[in-house]
Amino acid sequence: MLSFEPIGQLADQFDESVAINNFTDRIEIVRQACGDKAGKGTISLKRDNLGGSSLVAGGNEVSTESINICVADEVISTLKRKVDMIKIDTEGYEPEVLLGLLKTIERDRPVVILEYSPILWQNNNHETGINLILQFTTRSYKAYDLDHNQELIAEVTNWVTTTPYNQTNLLFLP
Repeated sequence: MLSFEPIGQLADQFDESVAINNFTDRIEIVRQACGDKAGKGTISLKRDNLGGSSLVAGGNEVSTESINICVADEVISTLKRKVDMIKIDTEGYEPEVLLGLLKTIERDRPVVILEYSPILWQNNNHETGINLILQFTTRSYKAYDLDHNQELIAEVTNWVTTTPYNQTNLLFLP
């Protein structure tokens, strides 16, 4: 398993948990965020929930941290093995992360679970949500809303423009 965690404190805790549970031979932690281009970024750390910190600023930040951002496709391509499953939960940065994973998605056709968080997106509009889901459906994936009756999203534009949810988890099956 490959896990990306850009926040130093969380990566340290994860490292410790991996070691305590003897998973060092199965889990590799990459201490970077993922995005559509490599570089530096500033993550806003959340006061009450460090795991809810985000590259998309807003809310109750207590501080910020400078982090490195990588393109996941570039890191994954060095593994020389098939990717079976991807989980994306980046507190509003999901569209950018997805753009940096398209080669892996096309090559390996993994199952993808994605936190759909339009309330957190920098450009909170229907077009962003439609484009995000179409990245999968145009590649012959089926999209499901996991949090609401595992509903099949058959008509993307209609679902995005009528969904009342500010946040939900979507499942994409090849």
